[in-house]
Amino acid sequence: MDVSLTTIELKPLQEQYHLYDPFCWQTFGELKTPTMPPISCLQIGKPSGNRPQRDYDAC
Repeated sequence: MDVSLTTIELKPLQEQYHLYDPFCWQTFGELKTPTMPPISCLQIGKPSGNRPQRDYDAC
């Protein structure tokens, strides 16, 4: 199933935490609008296995 997300703004929960490239781990998809911060590591296609991952640190 493909998912489309538009007009969503993600912000850190607390500014004391610094996330290093938080969107760049196994990131697949297609950008249709600019993002802030820019996501330069987006991969084209689908991940191998293409199944839901069970990870409590993911959303």
